[in-house]
Amino acid sequence: MEPNVDRQVIDPDQARRLAYESLCGTAAVEEQERWSSLYNYLMASTILLLAWATVFGCNTSARRTLVLSLLAGAGIVISSVWVLFGARINTFVEAYRRAGEAQEERLGLAELGPFSVAAGVRKQEQAGSPAGVLRWLGSVIRARYFYVCIPALFVVVYSSLLLIALWP
Repeated sequence: MEPNVDRQVIDPDQARRLAYESLCGTAAVEEQERWSSLYNYLMASTILLLAWATVFGCNTSARRTLVLSLLAGAGIVISSVWVLFGARINTFVEAYRRAGEAQEERLGLAELGPFSVAAGVRKQEQAGSPAGVLRWLGSVIRARYFYVCIPALFVVVYSSLLLIALWP
């Protein structure tokens, strides 16, 4: 026995528009998640760096090496995990971007939609449009690389701090 549910027949064009609206919202959330998680990583990393510097500058006990090594090791682990986490988030952001561009093409929003406009800006940047240093910098440093490279750089920093902690 089927439950008594009102079923609406949705026009295919309306369904595509609803899907597009949902896609736009989800893509915006994924992009915000990318930057929020990077912010959270940077806060955690800052706390570890400050703790390491405080122990390095103040403590002269025998446990100093252990504490410094633990802080640097925690930084290496957190940074490594964040590289993988960032790569995963980038996968979602890119998938929504590609789906959004395709949906805008199907809906005839090729010049008006946010995905297509962003694709146009990326093409201009790749063509080397002479709009100044900031645009050039934006063409060189992509968000997906930036998001993964920052924690990777901190792996190197924490590895250096671990070597300093273990140095006699």
